[in-house]
Amino acid sequence: MRLLLMLLTLLAIPMTWAAENAHPALTEIYYQREVIGYCGLGAQGLKEGFHKELAFLMSEHNLGENAKLPARDQAYKDAYAEWNNRGLGGFRKWCQTEGFDAVERFSGIRLQAPKRQSQ
Repeated sequence: MRLLLMLLTLLAIPMTWAAENAHPALTEIYYQREVIGYCGLGAQGLKEGFHKELAFLMSEHNLGENAKLPARDQAYKDAYAEWNNRGLGGFRKWCQTEGFDAVERFSGIRLQAPKRQSQ
């Protein structure tokens, strides 16, 4: 039992380190990529746009490759927590706001939510 507790403690240390050392700009872009995935908005053009934006941020902030992993890990956790917090059907609004914003960032195309018809 103590061995299990020690292992869990050791596993938590890298996660805490990653959260504390994640670059905010990289975390944001990886978070947006995760939102696109959760919302099913992905397309090839978005992947290319993501990589262009990532390269720009890496250069702009003078970051090395080792900055990617903590940001990616934190973004994954943040997106999962947000999706999980939305409840049944609550993610739709998330997709229409943050998801569409991410699509616009990576593609330059502004999406709009479908309008409801009045009855």
